[in-house]
Order: sequence, then structure tokens, then C-alpha cells
Amino acid sequence: MGDVQWIRIATGIFDNRKIRQIEYMPEGDAIIVIWLKLLILAAETNDDGLIYLTRQIPYTENLLANRFGKPAALVHLAMSTFVSFEMIEIENDIIRILNWEKYQNIDGLDRVREQTRIRTRAWRERKALCDVTVASPVTECDSDVTEQNKNKNKNISSLSPDEEPKKPPLEPQLRKRFDAFWEAYPKKVSKPDAERAWKKLKPDGDLTDEILKGLERAKHLDRRFRESQYIPYPATWLNSRGWEDEFTEDVPTRKESSFEEDEFFNAACKRTK
Repeated sequence: MGDVQWIRIATGIFDNRKIRQIEYMPEGDAIIVIWLKLLILAAETNDDGLIYLTRQIPYTENLLANRFGKPAALVHLAMSTFVSFEMIEIENDIIRILNWEKYQNIDGLDRVREQTRIRTRAWRERKALCDVTVASPVTECDSDVTEQNKNKNKNISSLSPDEEPKKPPLEPQLRKRFDAFWEAYPKKVSKPDAERAWKKLKPDGDLTDEILKGLERAKHLDRRFRESQYIPYPATWLNSRGWEDEFTEDVPTRKESSFEEDEFFNAACKRTK
């Protein structure tokens, strides 16, 4: 995977409506730099847009701050912006660049595929040579097991879509609680991902009530919920424990001039009496 050493960046990247919007934000230039570094990190991982240190060790915001040499608060702002703008999604703490195919290094990927093809062919040739030169009861037994596995795989592959093995569904109690969450969530996309996030949480009745209350609070106070395009994916909101977010209510402020005008009007009325 290390052979993929560059990604595609369009010359019109700064004409992109999302990038233009970010430029107008506080710390906009720094956020764009973090975006470019995320793309490079995804190329280094080279796993269909996924970003992780290892499969067992996902990148946290603190790890990214150390990797990018940026303050943790700035990285948090950038990641929140990318999620809101649907530039990334975070599932099971793993970051994924959305629409990653736009940035893929096709030539580099082709080289990797070609090398994989050569290695696979060499392995098959060595295995065929082994099968010819080694004859023993153990080998024959292994051949029988291999043939059985082939037949098993053949039977599975021949199943129709309706007959293919399905992943076990949520338990009835979890399903009931998830359905209540799904009904309340305003952006109904990527339901399988949301179900996986819910199954990972395994919320009991009390936690489900807390999640639903937090969702209602977010729908009224979280600015991202005011426009559908900025609402996080359900799985992303669950994985980031969005129900625990705290918000400050927007209290409309009265213009100073309005107080002065009222005071002047009252004084004028008194003088006319």
C-alpha cells in the first residue's frame, strides 16, 4: 500500500462550494489545511478512504492534533465542520472520506493491483507444484477438505439474493428502542450503519430515554439541525454520543437604540401633560 504516494487534487478545489464556505469561517485557512492533510492520510492508509492508525487503533482528535501539529481545539472544530458538511463520516470511531474515488491515485492503485496479481499467481504456481510433488494420506485428506470447501463456497455463491445468509437482526428489545430513535431522528439515511451503532451501544431503557431527550434538545439548540444538509448522519451522531452535547440557548438581544427611543418617547409624553 505504500506505493500509492500521491492523490488527485482538482485545480478548481477552491471553487468548491463547501471549501468556499469554510474559507469564510473563523480559522478557515487552517481547517482547509487539515482537510488536505486528512486526504493525504487516507492515501497513506489506502483502504477505500478509511483513516486509522491500525484497524484496532483509530485516530482520535488528539492523535490527529499530534500528527498534524495543530491545536486539539482546532482539530475538533475542523472534524465537526467536515462531518456537518458531509465530507467525512465516523463509524465505530473510524474516519472515512466520503466520495473518496474523486481523490484516488488511479495509476498507483493499478500498480498495487498488478503486484497483487503477480503475487497471487506465484502463490498458485507454488501451491500447484506442492500438490504435484507431495503425495501422502495427509495431502489427500487436505485435498478432500479443500474440495468440500470449494463445494460449500459454490453452494453459497449460487444462492439467490433472497436466499443469501443475512446478518442477525437487532434483538427485539433493542429493535423497539432503535425504532423509536429512528422515528425521531430528522435525517433518515444509512439505516444499516445506524443499526450497527445502536447495537454497539446496546442502550437500556434509561439510556434510550436519555438519547431521545438529548436528540430533542439537539433539534432545538444544535445549529446543525436547522438545515437538513448539515444534520449529521444518525450513525455519526450516535458514535459521537451527540446526546451528551451541551448548548447555549440563543437569547435575542434588544438594540440599545430601542431602549433610548422608548425612554425619549415616555419623557416627551410627560412634558406634554
